Amino acid sequence: MLAAARCSGRLRPARSHRHRAIRIALLLLSLLPVASAFAQSPQPGPLRVIQAATPGNPPIIDGTIDPLEWKNAAVASDFWLSAEQKAPAAQTEVLVLADEGYLYFAFRCFDANPEQIERSRFRRDKGLGFDDQVVVEIDPFHNHREISKFSVNALGTQNYSIAGGSPSKIEWKGDWQAAARVTQWGWTAEIAIPFEILKYRQEQGEFGINFLRYHHKMREWSAWADTTPQARLEQMGHLQLDLPDTDSKRNPLTFMPFVFAARNTFDKEGEFQDQLTTAGVDIRYEPNRNSTALVSINPDFSSLESQITDIDFSDNEKRTDDIRPFFEEGRAFITPDSDDELYFYSNRVPDFDLGGKYFTRQRASQFGILLTDDPFARKDLAARYRFEIDDTHQFSSMLVATDGDELDNELVMLRLKGKQESGVNYLLESGATATDDDAIGDGSSYLGALGWSGDYWWVDGRVDRFDAEFFPANGLQDEDTIGTEAAIVSSGYYRSYSDRTISEVEFSLSYEARDTLAGDTQRRVYYIGGSIETARQIRLGLFYNLGDYRPVAGTGRGEYADELREDDYWTYSMDFNTRSNWLGYGFSVSDGFLGGDDYRYVTGYAWVKPTQSTLLNVSAEQLDNFGETEQIVISGSWDYSRNSSLLFRFVKFEEFEFNRLAYRKSVSDGMDVFLVYNDDSGAETNYSMKLLWTFN
Repeated sequence: MLAAARCSGRLRPARSHRHRAIRIALLLLSLLPVASAFAQSPQPGPLRVIQAATPGNPPIIDGTIDPLEWKNAAVASDFWLSAEQKAPAAQTEVLVLADEGYLYFAFRCFDANPEQIERSRFRRDKGLGFDDQVVVEIDPFHNHREISKFSVNALGTQNYSIAGGSPSKIEWKGDWQAAARVTQWGWTAEIAIPFEILKYRQEQGEFGINFLRYHHKMREWSAWADTTPQARLEQMGHLQLDLPDTDSKRNPLTFMPFVFAARNTFDKEGEFQDQLTTAGVDIRYEPNRNSTALVSINPDFSSLESQITDIDFSDNEKRTDDIRPFFEEGRAFITPDSDDELYFYSNRVPDFDLGGKYFTRQRASQFGILLTDDPFARKDLAARYRFEIDDTHQFSSMLVATDGDELDNELVMLRLKGKQESGVNYLLESGATATDDDAIGDGSSYLGALGWSGDYWWVDGRVDRFDAEFFPANGLQDEDTIGTEAAIVSSGYYRSYSDRTISEVEFSLSYEARDTLAGDTQRRVYYIGGSIETARQIRLGLFYNLGDYRPVAGTGRGEYADELREDDYWTYSMDFNTRSNWLGYGFSVSDGFLGGDDYRYVTGYAWVKPTQSTLLNVSAEQLDNFGETEQIVISGSWDYSRNSSLLFRFVKFEEFEFNRLAYRKSVSDGMDVFLVYNDDSGAETNYSMKLLWTFN
């Protein structure tokens, strides 16, 4: 037939071949939507697996991806916007290598407008703001609970946090390398992470892994493993590799000694001293990569920046972060969640003379304990044990105790917590305290919660009960929950968009019914509120509180006033330049009736970075509720080199003024010098100097 066609002067395919070609074409056309869907929707996060290859020679970390250095690398691509369930505007590729000492990652960040890449932050470990940046998330135990994060921006500035918690000193928590370069088609970054700064089980043979990128111009956070809009850690990908034994290479001992000298200051006993000189040391011992012991001898807990809380009315104590290094190290082993602070709030522990801490992890079990001894012979203990039933369910218990001349208190807590793949989550918890004080006695607490979390919606129900005699001496308990029981229901919605007029929507509502154990109404509160953020970086918020409230009265625990007051107020807020690295400002106004009196609270703020190395921040507050109160805070910093900074802060509260000027300089590897000047109303001018050195 082919010969006959040629003889006729034209080539004509056989009829059956033509029909077959038509059928194939139709089949391909029918598959186009399917192929397009696969191209736009990557595999679920847990199905994403990458095998780390071995480099021929270790790559040089200079930001330039040399093809010869990275030729053996495995490639992770097809990033995804989990929050929006779509592909990002610009794609990213990650190259992965590993040898006996390091994990290596190289990022290719494609960008059609490289001249618009944002790269303003140059001070290491001070946050990267809204700079273009990439992040390596490592789940070293692959337990979907504690994540180490290593970030670098397009300038090469590094920022990181180690799973479990660690003080900020690089020489203490371990160093890593990174570099970045802007190219004609986007930018690149190279990262080298030593295995010796990670804790893991060598026999497990893989890490949980994810790679993230923030694209400043498009306001997009994209990721290699789709963790769903709920950001579920169990949806991370897998990095398969031969994990080395780093115990023999690890420096088991780390020392952080200090010398502190000051004029016109208070010592640990609370006595004023014209001159004070002291010294101490923190010592860390790591017998293996999964066990750590810490001894703190005469530590210095003075800090460059003390906590400033706002002046808005509150019936309860306001929480502040504890930045003392002793409590930062291994924090997740003692108080991993804010809920745990009901039982142990480390700010309750006074400055001490001697402290010890130990934490370890073995397979599915994790244990941490700390013990302190203060100048007045008070001893505090906190211990916590956690067992991971599976990837999303766990059991934990806690013991907290205080032993002193004026207080002898013990607390025990048990908790069962988990969530299902369907989004259903639960919490069962019980606590009990015992105190050598007839006025307080022994008491217990109970808490149960059941909820559901979807991609954008969530609902939650909770019941709790706190005996009046339940007394967590080292816990942060709201005073208006003592001797009460409650039922609380709440719901909310959150969604973000990168390419719409409205870029973020958030909404929540709740109702709380709380009664005293005597049967009186303590609280009936309705709350509804939400905010929207526009593509022009303006956030608008509107919130409403309405309800009855019975305040705490008297000196006894669980005693409440006779009157039931009505609270009814609105809060309006506006924030501008919400995604800017250079300028931001905003305000909020609350108006109505609170605490039995007219209530009006106005606060405004503004911050500006005139240059990469300077920052000025101003905030002002005015409260009108049982009288007027005002506060102004002005602070600023100048990082005139990568190793030197000058900071100041001015606070005016009513007729009082507080002034602080501080200077920090890294004089050599591991050694820092701090100089501080304080001039406060009604107090002697204070001068202090601290020399801190960290070494292995």
